[in-house]
Amino acid sequence: MTTFIHDDNGPPEMEPWQHAVGIIAILVCVAILLLSSCCVCKQQPRSDYRDSVVIRQRIAHVTATINLPSEVKEVVTRDTASHLENTFSKSDAAIRSGYLYHSLETKPQTIHVPVSVPVSDTTAFYSEKPPPEIIEVEKPLTQWQSFFLVLGRLTFFAILIYLAVAAITKWILPKLPRP
Repeated sequence: MTTFIHDDNGPPEMEPWQHAVGIIAILVCVAILLLSSCCVCKQQPRSDYRDSVVIRQRIAHVTATINLPSEVKEVVTRDTASHLENTFSKSDAAIRSGYLYHSLETKPQTIHVPVSVPVSDTTAFYSEKPPPEIIEVEKPLTQWQSFFLVLGRLTFFAILIYLAVAAITKWILPKLPRP
């Protein structure tokens, strides 16, 4: 039960403890409102699609083509006559004026040589799948969420009623004529 000290000249005054209880009630109501407020949490959908590049090193056995240029060499010496020839060159020798004349000539040709070469193979994989479609499904509230929603509404209305009663007792009741 609330007791008011009445003065004939002015509005009724509240006792200090009643004033403190009112402030504490407002603070508790505000704290409950803050604790029961809702938050929408959105998560980014996880994507399992990846693009990747694979690099493989291997040894390739290839045949290299080497072109041999035509080359001519001549040597004059005091020796006997000779003739030499192989798959790459030929040689003729003759005695002229007491000296041996010798010519060596390479045959113009192309040689194929097997060679081992390191090769890097690069393969790129790209995901061609579209991103997954997001389907929103409404999730029912838990009992705690429902409780805090109801508690928040009740607290809000309690604050409104308290403020209305405080405004009426402070501003409207003092202006009314007393019998």
